[in-house]
Formats: sequence, C-alpha cells, structure tokens
Amino acid sequence: MPSRIWPEMSRRGWIGLPMLCRRSWSSLKNRVMVGLLAGAVASAGTPLPAVGQDPLLPDSTSPRSWMVLPFAGYTPETSMAFGGLFAWIQGQPEDPERVRTSLMTGGQYTLKGQLVAGLDLETRPAPEWFIRVGGNTKIRWPDRFYRPGNWTGREAHETWSSRGVDVWGRFLRQAVNPHLFVGPQVALRYVEILEVEEGGILDLEDILGGTDHGLLGLGLAATWDSRSSPVYPRSGSFHSASLAGYRSFHGPRAVVGRGEVDLRIFRSLGPSTVLAARGRFRAAWGDVPFTLHTGIGGTGGGLRGIFETRYADQTAAMGVMELRRFLFWRVGCVAFGAVGQVAQSPGRLSLGGLHGAAGGGLRFKLLPASGLNLGVDFAMGEGESNLYFLLGEVF
Repeated sequence: MPSRIWPEMSRRGWIGLPMLCRRSWSSLKNRVMVGLLAGAVASAGTPLPAVGQDPLLPDSTSPRSWMVLPFAGYTPETSMAFGGLFAWIQGQPEDPERVRTSLMTGGQYTLKGQLVAGLDLETRPAPEWFIRVGGNTKIRWPDRFYRPGNWTGREAHETWSSRGVDVWGRFLRQAVNPHLFVGPQVALRYVEILEVEEGGILDLEDILGGTDHGLLGLGLAATWDSRSSPVYPRSGSFHSASLAGYRSFHGPRAVVGRGEVDLRIFRSLGPSTVLAARGRFRAAWGDVPFTLHTGIGGTGGGLRGIFETRYADQTAAMGVMELRRFLFWRVGCVAFGAVGQVAQSPGRLSLGGLHGAAGGGLRFKLLPASGLNLGVDFAMGEGESNLYFLLGEVF
C-alpha cells in the first residue's frame, strides 16, 4: 500500500477518533474509501506515553502495534459502504518509525449489495527480503461493465454481478544494489458470473471472460525502492516491473501473458513543496478475459475524475503529476493532472487518443511524525466530476 499506518496510530486514547480509510486491501486499491472511521482502536505491546510526551510521536519502546477500525464510507463504485479493518504493524527493531511488517485484513458491505473480504501484507523479514501478498474474496459484487475500448460513453454500460477469488504474491530478494529486489511472483484468479443484463454483451457471451473462468499465473518481478518514506516521500523513487504468464484451470482454455512497468519519482522543491510523478504501462496478450483488462480511471488507474472502469482494454498507459505543498499548521494542498489511454495492443496507442483529467485538494496532517495525511480531492475529466476522500497519498 502506498499509505502506511505507523505504530503511533494505535496509541491508547484514540478511542472514537474519526478518521478516513483510503483502502482496506489490495483488491480495492483503485477504490478510495470515503467516510469516517469511528471505532475502537486497540493496541498490543505499547506502553502508555510518558508524562509530557506527545502521544502522536513514535516511542522507541513500542515497535509493534495492532488496531481494529470499524468504518463507513462512500465511493462512486460502491455507494455507501460499512465494514471493519484489522491492521498489525511491526517496526524495525533498530528504527521503530520504519515499518517492517504491515498486515491489513477486513471486509465490507455496500448499499449496492457488494460483499467482499481481503488481505494485504507487506513485510521485510530480513533486510535482503521484500515480500508482498494480497488478495480478496468477493462473495457478491454487482458492478458496471463497459465495452472495452478507448471511446466508451459515460452511460454506455450494463450491469453484472460476480463472485470469486483473486490472490497474488511477490517474493523478492535483494540483488546487486541495496534498493533493488528481484524474484518470482504468483497469482490465482477465479471468477464466477452470477447475473448479467439481458441482451447485453455478457448475456450473449460476446467477449472473452463472459463465462466462469479461472487462471493461474507465474512470473518474475523487480522493484527499486529508494523513497525517503513509504508514507509521505519527499525524495527518491519507487519503480517496479513484472512479466507473467497465465494458464486456465477452469472454464474455456486460455493462455495469457501480462507485463507492467510502473515508475514513480519524488522531488523536494523546498521545505514545503514536493513534486511527485508517476508513469505506468501495462499490456496483456493472448486469450485475455475482460477481468484482466486495465482501466485508467479513478485513483488506481491514475485519472481521478473518471469512473474507474469506463476506459479499459488489454493495453493501458497513463502519466500523472502532482504538486504537494504545506500551507500552515497541519494544513496542505495538492494540484494534479493526468493523461491516459487504453488500446487493444501497444501499437494502437497514439497521442490523438489521450484522455485527460485534473483537479486539486486539501490535506490535513493526521500524524505529524510520519507525515500521514487525511485528504479530500475534487477532479474532473471527460464530462465527469468526482469527489475523493482518502487516507495517505494516491501514490
């Protein structure tokens, strides 16, 4: 997760503190949670702060904590959502402010009838290892389906619902440079289609993935991480690349390849300003089901202001720049702009097909010691406008 919950979040005395939850598991990383977290926050192994100590500042004697966070939220994709989140965080023994292990698991139910549970784990069990594991179980997930392509109309969608499992893992080991990690990645995806719109594309099975299907994936991944902080980076970079092959184990026979390059840089423009930039290219080939298509909308896709799955296809490219500035006390602001495009293959991408979105927002520094922010963003793009509430930065 780009936003880390630091150990000081679980200090005693935070019972009933309202806060926002950006996301609770990796499968919903494109969906920014909007809402108030108001609930019991429990901690383990964390002594009470000493007299005169700021309870927001980290204490070197408490490198480990856990918390339970009931929440209510809203996104355009889910409507109102209600659920709970469990998080367990372990800091570096020599530096408790740096997270060594971050585990999040939770579930949510939405007014659209969506029910999902998921898990997201990032751990550094030793300095030379970098392990990421995530996934979700969608018990029921009504959603919008847009025909794949780069020119889909805002209202050109049909309804469908599914259930399934999506899990993945990356097991990376340090190589050549302290910031470089390389290793295998595995994935499993199973989708069972429950309901489709009569007479629609899925009803006519006029698309790959229009019936129940399951895929197993295996590949290689590499990550470069030199960020000054995983919570609010002021300098450094975070780059990743992966290449994987998938083969069906359920449903129609399918063989799929998928590759991705994701580049992120952070530059300090003074004591109060940070410039952040991200570029991502992802492509799939072979018998690609639509559930493996990549979208460019929302926070995960990069173009805030556009519905998450409105533009999606086998190939997607996007770039986003964001200027982050501190104003006064704990208040800051951001301004951002992004462009992106999808296509059936890389050769069909062109400058003439770019979509754009832009917006701005406010930030409130919830935890000064770690730089963790609460945020609200308003963005517009391609005839749409959306409001996003989040915990931490988008990338």
